Amino acid sequence: MRKFILAILVLVLAAFLVACNDNGSVSNENEDDYIAETLTTTTTTESPTTTTTQPTIPHSELPTTTAATDAPQAQEITTTVPPIQHIPTASGFTVIVGNNEYEVSMSEYIGLNPQPVVAYPRNERRDFAGVSLANVLRHVGVDLSQVSSVVVWSADGFGASIDIADIINEEQAFLVFEEVREGQPTRLSDRDGYWQQAPFMLVLAQDPFANRFARYVTEIVVQ
Repeated sequence: MRKFILAILVLVLAAFLVACNDNGSVSNENEDDYIAETLTTTTTTESPTTTTTQPTIPHSELPTTTAATDAPQAQEITTTVPPIQHIPTASGFTVIVGNNEYEVSMSEYIGLNPQPVVAYPRNERRDFAGVSLANVLRHVGVDLSQVSSVVVWSADGFGASIDIADIINEEQAFLVFEEVREGQPTRLSDRDGYWQQAPFMLVLAQDPFANRFARYVTEIVVQ
């Protein structure tokens, strides 16, 4: 009887051990499946982040923008005007005799008693007021008998050579400062441009082509 009971106990114990082993296998298998699912889910949902690092360029090596400087610039249009030969004091002019220079101011010039001057350049009458060139030269002490040449220079670089005979003939060469227009005398200094700094003009009354009319007179050179 005891043997029978002992056999039953052994069988029960064996059955229990078998059952425990089976439960452990299931648990291990379930655990492995869970780990696999976790790994799969992690791989699928959490993709690796790629980070790109740009090299750092020093400020001194950065490329400069040349769009503004390389763009075509608007061409500036300029007018070249010859410089004034000599700007005399008080809007006068200069007489150069050899190595000596004499400044003749406007007030000195007016003191030489300007007179009416009539010229006919290109067959057109023009009325001026001025002083004979001979009188101007005598004013600064020039002996006309000792003169070999006279050149009148303008602010724009024009030079007119005057014959001694035209200077001695006091009805021919004049340095004028006014012109009569429509019956009204107007000073040349009232005009625009060089006139405001050099308000004198050389007029040869008997020059029909006005070739030696010199505007903007600034210098009279005597040799």
